[in-house]
Formats: sequence, C-alpha cells, structure tokens
Amino acid sequence: MYNYFCVSYFLTNKNNINLIYSDSRYHLTLMVLYMLAKGTMLLGLLF
Repeated sequence: MYNYFCVSYFLTNKNNINLIYSDSRYHLTLMVLYMLAKGTMLLGLLF
C-alpha cells in the first residue's frame, strides 16, 4: 500500500515537473520523493 502510494504520488506529480523545475526546492523535494519511492520498491522486492 505504501509503495503504491509513493509511486502513484510521483506519477501524478510527474506532469508538474516542467512547471516547478525552475524552483530548485520543489525539484529537490521531487527527487527525494522519487528516491524514497525507488528505495521502498527495492525493499518491497527484497522482503
């Protein structure tokens, strides 16, 4: 459930990357969320 939430959250916000790319803070937040989503997906595969 948590993995699905992270992935769906990132996918829904993926369309807004071009709009908020100019603001480095938002871009950094998206990158952190993306890394967290990938990390949880990898952990989900391991366990």
